[in-house]
Amino acid sequence: MGENDKSEAAPAAIAPEYPPQHLPVAFADGVKSISWGLGVVKFYFHRYDPDMNAKFDNQAQPVAQVVMPIAGFLRTSLFFQRTVEGMVKDGTIPAELMAEVQKASAGPK
Repeated sequence: MGENDKSEAAPAAIAPEYPPQHLPVAFADGVKSISWGLGVVKFYFHRYDPDMNAKFDNQAQPVAQVVMPIAGFLRTSLFFQRTVEGMVKDGTIPAELMAEVQKASAGPK
């Protein structure tokens, strides 16, 4: 077989059908902060955790940082926007909840 014969090449790795067993999982209640510059967007996921001694109120604690190129962040934002629209359309997100969250997210007038 010749040096350029493609049949000698090793087959490409096949993607697993399920995520790897040790794939990290980060539960988050929301995004705590976001900033951008130098071609990237950086944001922190947070979750509300209780005080270990149950003496104080829950507090938003950062649990993961995400840094993305701006184009990737834009594609991701549009992906989420289309997903939310589909979830409202199929009833997964009730229209009342959507209106409530939109109103709360609008900020003070």
